[in-house]
Amino acid sequence: MKKINSILIYLAWLLFIAFWIFTIYSYYIFPESIPVHFNLKGEVDRYANKSTNFLLLAINTFVFVVFTFAKKIPAKFQTGNSIIKLERENQIFQQQFFFNYLRVVIQLIFLLIIIEVYQIVILHHNTIGKFFLPFIITFIFLPTAFYIYKAIKSN
Repeated sequence: MKKINSILIYLAWLLFIAFWIFTIYSYYIFPESIPVHFNLKGEVDRYANKSTNFLLLAINTFVFVVFTFAKKIPAKFQTGNSIIKLERENQIFQQQFFFNYLRVVIQLIFLLIIIEVYQIVILHHNTIGKFFLPFIITFIFLPTAFYIYKAIKSN
């Protein structure tokens, strides 16, 4: 299981670096006005200056740093007589795994956002992919709900 955590850590870093590179690259190839917001149908409903991508970059970096440090803070579980050391270590491992998983998914979402903007601006697609919203729901909200359920059940 530690190997899976290591893979998630490296994958998160890889996606984070890829996002930085693609954002900087896109600044040079995007026109001055780019789509920055989409409605539920995936259609563009707001445009802004291409430098807005750097705001996305700042938000992504902030989230990445917060998740990087948050996963290093050990969980403050109740350590009553019924919880043995092995169980506590397992809970901490699950928490770190969950943070690593979320870091990967969040980096993937940020990267997909900039790729979708690229497809609209450079490749002249009309809408953001229809898979985007189901992807977010499937890979962020369902695992989060499952993790919360599992954490409540274990206490």
